[in-house]
Formats: sequence, structure tokens, C-alpha cells
Amino acid sequence: ASGVWSLTSQRIAKSQGTWPKPAIGSFTANYLVVAGGGSGGGPGGVPGGGGAGGLTSVTCVTFNGGDSFTVTIGGGGSVAPSNNRGGSGTASSFTGGPPSVCTSTTGGGGGGINIPGFNTGGPGGSGGGGSGAQNGSTGGTGVCGQGNPGGTGGPGPSNGGGAGGGGAAVAGSNYNTGGTGGGPGGDGSDLSPIYGTGFGADCGYFAGGGGGAQPAGPAPITGGLGGLGGGGDGGNLPATPGSGGTANTGGGGGARQSGGSGIVLVKVPSAVAGSLTVAPGTNTLTTQPCGAQIAKFTVSGTLDVDSH
Repeated sequence: ASGVWSLTSQRIAKSQGTWPKPAIGSFTANYLVVAGGGSGGGPGGVPGGGGAGGLTSVTCVTFNGGDSFTVTIGGGGSVAPSNNRGGSGTASSFTGGPPSVCTSTTGGGGGGINIPGFNTGGPGGSGGGGSGAQNGSTGGTGVCGQGNPGGTGGPGPSNGGGAGGGGAAVAGSNYNTGGTGGGPGGDGSDLSPIYGTGFGADCGYFAGGGGGAQPAGPAPITGGLGGLGGGGDGGNLPATPGSGGTANTGGGGGARQSGGSGIVLVKVPSAVAGSLTVAPGTNTLTTQPCGAQIAKFTVSGTLDVDSH
């Protein structure tokens, strides 16, 4: 009869991949958007750490079959020139639908340097740390809901450590007159309950702040450690350089170092796993043991959901 598939026709169609697929309706998804982290203050003084890139985590949002999304990945702030505040990271975004999805996060602020006009930390998703040796330079402000402010730097040469940059979960620490002179960066957010421990840094953290520098001095006076989630260490200047923010975490850079680039993650349930397409090929799809699928974007691109 017309419109009826014989068993033989069904087997052939399924083996050739031409068997009709059911339409994909509405389903719930989770996504994470992290901007690029700011860099630490530049050479020539006692810099603060860079602030983490802004972070937004959205859960249980409605997607539909046939939806298309555009993804922008923000870069980390570049290493600053001598005697300059650190560079700001750039924004990341995830937009598309319908229904309309539009989420953008702000790049992290740069760390301050003890030069007039550049001593305070820059504002950003999370703020950069204030410089040391500059009468208590304040940290930059963070964007509400995306990050936290940077800490305040030390007031003079004898206790003049730079402050830590803010992280997504915790503000940057002030200079420390005890065992570590530079302030640690603020910790980032732990997203492992949603995305597992295989993404981000430190087993699932994102957007940690960079540590502030400490002027050269006897042990155990050192620079501040970077915050959990890819924040770079501050270093003990000039002998021990800091470290940069970890790529694709939004971590802030340690003193005199670059910030880490941002990231976007999208997680869909097992019922629609296999329906996602990412471009370009640098971006990846990973299926978790539970069957859910995660799209990981480390460069700007597109995400498409099949309609069937």
C-alpha cells in the first residue's frame, strides 16, 4: 500500500542512513561563557595580578531542534609594555535561538603598576589587582554576577607586594606582609558538578585571578599564587617571573604575564546527543559516560542543532 515500508525497504533505508528520523522538539541545556582574563601589570615596578574574565553559567535553558548559535571566544590580555597597567581581556558571547539566547561576558581587568596614573587595577569581568609600593593602590571593580574586585597593593618598599586579581568566586587578596608578600589571586568557580573535571583547570574550575608580584626579598617572601581556575602566579621579582593565565579558562595573568583566553561550553542531554554540529573543527564534541554531550569552543565559531 502507498506510504507503507516493507521490512526489506526498512532494512535497506536504515543501513544507508535514509530512514526518516523523528523531529527534535524542545529540550533543556546548560551553557557556560567565560571571557578572556586580564594580564598582570607590566615591567618596571611591582605589578598586581590580572583579573579573571567574566563568567556566566546558565542552566536549564530551553533549546529547540533546528536552532543555530554564534559563539565568540575572547582573548586574554597581552603582556603590558614597561610602566603600564596590564591589558584587559576581551569579551566572550553565546547568542542565537529561538528562543533568543544572548549572553556576553566582560574581559578581565589588567593589574596595576606603581607608576602614577596606572597604579590601580583595571576594571573588568573581575578587576585587576592594585600595584605594590604605591601607598595602597586599590584593585579594579568586577562586573556584578560575573566576577569580583581585585585586592589592594602594599604601601611601601618594605611591604609593597602587588595585590591579586579578582576571580569568579572570590575577590583578589590584598598584599600579604607574612609568608607571601604578593597577594594571591581570587579563586574561580567550580563547574565540575555540571561539566565534570576534564574541562577548565584544577579539576573543573574556571576564571581564577592572577597573583600579585613581590619585590625581591629573602625567602619565604614570594609573589602571590594564582587563583584556582587558571590564574597565573605572581612571581618574586626580578629573579622569579610570574606565569600567564591558563588558556581557555579565562584565568588572569600573574605579574608581567598575559591573561588566559576564554571558553564556551554547551551541554545537552543524552536524548539529543549526536544532534550537534560545531564549526570550525578546532572546537570539539565530547560524550560523557552518562550519555550527555558537551560542545567545547576554544575559538569563535557556530553551533547547530539538527531538526531531526
